Amino acid sequence: MISPRPITRHYWLHVDGDIDERVIHLYEHCFIHQLDRFLAERYPMPPYPASYIGGESFLYYIYLAIDCCTDMVPAIDEYVTQSGRAIPDTVVRSCLGEVEAELGTRYTVMNWTGLRAELDQLARMGFIPSDQLDRLIYTPEPDEENCHRGLFRMRRRPELFEKMTTSLVVTNPTVAEMIIFRLIARGVWWQITRQTVADLGLYPDGAIIDGSKEQVTLRQSFLLRRRPIHRQIKQQLSSALASLPTPSQSSLDGLAARLKELVDDRTLIDIHSDLNVLAGQAGVSSLLTAANIRQVLTKLELAEINYQPRREDDYTDKSPSGGASR
Repeated sequence: MISPRPITRHYWLHVDGDIDERVIHLYEHCFIHQLDRFLAERYPMPPYPASYIGGESFLYYIYLAIDCCTDMVPAIDEYVTQSGRAIPDTVVRSCLGEVEAELGTRYTVMNWTGLRAELDQLARMGFIPSDQLDRLIYTPEPDEENCHRGLFRMRRRPELFEKMTTSLVVTNPTVAEMIIFRLIARGVWWQITRQTVADLGLYPDGAIIDGSKEQVTLRQSFLLRRRPIHRQIKQQLSSALASLPTPSQSSLDGLAARLKELVDDRTLIDIHSDLNVLAGQAGVSSLLTAANIRQVLTKLELAEINYQPRREDDYTDKSPSGGASR
């Protein structure tokens, strides 16, 4: 049996038709939102290794890059290439919030029926894996932006948005705990945020891990609209973390085995870069036991959440086309 290995899958959607480029960008967010939810349901915790989904939209194309494991590829390929999947209105509204936060711009939908028609038209098109793209597709650039009149009213309002940074920590960690945290923290946080804040219109804006002998930390940032409901996010995340299910012994054994299979040279470089720990594959694998993983899970805490206002300078390079990630 071949062990699963990390892999990045690439996909392209050729937009064949007269679609507003702002709708193409919105559809990219909607598609990633639904794919992210599909993965969260198909791969519940554990396993904690998270899949990373990145996307970028252009006038006539949408590009996806998905970091996953080789044993996940058939399910992801089937989901991504299937066309005709419905997009609920709730997802559209949530993803409009993401786009607004990403661009620092208020979007007012002036023609909901027209918007839905263009989104549904995009949904009938299928993504193509890049390794199966066997033809050249050339689409000339238009003389001006393809923005349909009467679909949206847009106003640049950076003062309405802010950056929220959450911190997941383990205090006074051993070296073993630091390494295990480095390997599972993103996956744990990914699952928790999917359960609690996925529909609040938060745009992921990067994550970093750093460690010291006092504390190892995952800092995940989001861009969001300044709303009273967003001041309740810490309570929601804290409750979700406190109620994190205790994995069974067999689940932890399986997780330890899976993590060992995923340790490669890139993992070792990241461990050194983030934690200042130099280790080989055998050394890291020896730390990946069910008991050590359980210990890290019991020590996870949510530190303070910080909010920073956004300014016009934060959005100087933003355009109606853009990208999304999970």
